[in-house]
Amino acid sequence: MTGAPPPAALVGYAREADPLLREFLARKGRDLEGLPVDLRPVHEALTDYVLRGARERDTSHEHGRDPGAHPEQVMAVLVDSNVILDVATENPEWSEWSSEALARAADSSVLVINPIVFAEVSVGYARVEDLETVLPPDVYRRDPLPYEAAFLAGKSFLAYKRRGGSRPVPLPDFYIGAHALVAGYELLTRDARTYRTYFPRLTVIAPGER
Repeated sequence: MTGAPPPAALVGYAREADPLLREFLARKGRDLEGLPVDLRPVHEALTDYVLRGARERDTSHEHGRDPGAHPEQVMAVLVDSNVILDVATENPEWSEWSSEALARAADSSVLVINPIVFAEVSVGYARVEDLETVLPPDVYRRDPLPYEAAFLAGKSFLAYKRRGGSRPVPLPDFYIGAHALVAGYELLTRDARTYRTYFPRLTVIAPGER
C-alpha cells in the first residue's frame, strides 16, 4: 500500500460502486481520494462487511425458533464443476484425483452444488435426465445462490477487471467462490488460483493439499 493518491481508475471504482459500498466507505471514514492504490484492502474490508451482514441475517432468522427443531449443523463442501466433469468425462489426467477428493469430502461433509455449477456441467448433456444421473440430488445437495454471494461476486469481479487480470476468469468462478465463502463452506476445485487471490479466507481443497 502507499499513501500516494490512487489512479483515476481506482477512484472511479469507488465512485461508481453501488450505495452499499459508498455507505461502507463512509462508515469507515475513508476518503475516496485517499484510497490505497492496491484494491485488496478495500475488497477485503468489503468482504468483512458482507459476511457480517449475512451472519446477522442468519441470526435474526433463527430468533424465536424452537432449538430442538433446528438440525445439527454439518460441514459442507461446495463442489466446483471442473471436479465433477473430471469424473464424468473420465479425464485421463485428473479423474483419479477428483474421484478420490470427492470420496474423501463425502465421508465427512455434505456435497453441495449451486445453479452455476449445475449450468456449467449441463453444457455436455442434451437432456436434463442425463444430467440428473451425473448430479443426483441424493448425492449433491442443491443450494440457491445467496444474494450476499451475488453481491460479493460482482465486487470481486470488478476488482479483478480493475486490476487488469493477466488471464481470462469468467464471472461464474466469482459466484462459486463467493457462495462458498458467504455460506461458510469449503470449496473443492482443481483450479484454486482465482479463489485464493480474491477470496483469501476461503478454505480451498485443491491438488497437492490433501
